[in-house]
Amino acid sequence: SSLDGRSWSISVASEMTTMDLKRELEELVGIPHDQLRLVVGTTELQGTDIPLDILEAQDTAAIFMVMRSPEEALWLKKMREAPFPQDLLRTASMEIRSNPEVIMAAVRRHGHSLKMAAEELRDDRDIVLAAVQQTGAALAYASEHLRADRAVVLAAVRQQGGALQHAAEECDREVVLAAVASQSQALRHASLELRGDAEVVLTAAMRDGSALEYATQEARSNRDLMLTIVGRHGFALMYAGPDVKSDWDVVLRAIEKDCTALKHASETLRSNPEFICAAVSVNCFCIQHAARALRSHRDIILEAVGQHSSTLQYASPELRNDREILHRANVGTAVH
Repeated sequence: SSLDGRSWSISVASEMTTMDLKRELEELVGIPHDQLRLVVGTTELQGTDIPLDILEAQDTAAIFMVMRSPEEALWLKKMREAPFPQDLLRTASMEIRSNPEVIMAAVRRHGHSLKMAAEELRDDRDIVLAAVQQTGAALAYASEHLRADRAVVLAAVRQQGGALQHAAEECDREVVLAAVASQSQALRHASLELRGDAEVVLTAAMRDGSALEYATQEARSNRDLMLTIVGRHGFALMYAGPDVKSDWDVVLRAIEKDCTALKHASETLRSNPEFICAAVSVNCFCIQHAARALRSHRDIILEAVGQHSSTLQYASPELRNDREILHRANVGTAVH
């Protein structure tokens, strides 16, 4: 039925969508389908909704029909079909930018279009949710009230972790975990307490070891935490606390993953012949980052060249001419 009192009867099949129903109504009443709005109770039917399901759920058989203006219908069509709806919205009148349906259609395709919406629509929870679900960073354009809404912020950070920086209030652990799981660098926007939380730091750093730059010193000095992280990203040893950089097990695990990790180990370990021999055994190429004096250590060089002959280049000049070392490296002549 229409709001002016006219009514029509139409058979609704179980699989029929709202768009299907609108097209049938267009044939029946002569109104273009894109100018029709269909409402059941307080719920407006969307294009892919199944009207019969909603009718049964609301225990009603009445669908109200509301006409849009031709201009509104045209703008909705533009927002849904234009390659870059945001460009059209920039030139729209304030009346159009104050239209909830037009703005909803725009932000569903381009979340940043929220920036061009009228102020009252940037405080509309449904519109803001649609925007941040398309682009988390659109949270920046929401009202302060909605930037403090936990559900809105959570939806934003799940889409783009960096949206955490736009939250109006300090976020709780679940929100921060969702943010760093989406984008590890979001750790920089967490509270000091959560930047020291082992699970939060681990979630961020396992995606990207460089996120440790934003972790607290306490977290970076956590041996067990760092042991796990350097097992994924050897270079992350560079962010470890002094004690961790002197821990044999942690440094060896980092070197196993990345030979350059040795240059971030403590000077004590880099100068320790026994440790360097163990390090070379797990990754011979780390020899290039050992203390220079150890490049003259015969046993260490023998271990390195036994794994890969190219490591001979890191040996001292005298050891490059050593017959046994040359034989181990399977090199016929000395390397100069």
